Amino acid sequence: MEGPIRFRLGQLAFTWDPEKAEANIRKHGATFEEAATIWLDPLAIETFDASHSGSEERWIRIGASLRATLLVVWSVERESGSEILVRIVGARRANRREVERYEEAGKGR
Repeated sequence: MEGPIRFRLGQLAFTWDPEKAEANIRKHGATFEEAATIWLDPLAIETFDASHSGSEERWIRIGASLRATLLVVWSVERESGSEILVRIVGARRANRREVERYEEAGKGR
């Protein structure tokens, strides 16, 4: 994991590269702090990111932030004792196709 814990939600501890976080804000307008809040969304969907998983398993999560913005977040997760460490790699607003996927998945819940 990169750097210190920057954000906690219960047993989840979030970390990220500060330079990557700044670049992400400039490129996509999404902060990693806001991105971390989608882990609170009970309707969030998560899939394995096979195309970007090499030496580490990456995951893609689509969920609503506490600001009610639907975000797509790329992350790496691992267990460490009693908590789960989540390194956020990237985040952006969901596109139309991703919004539809999220809404469709929520219909069955």
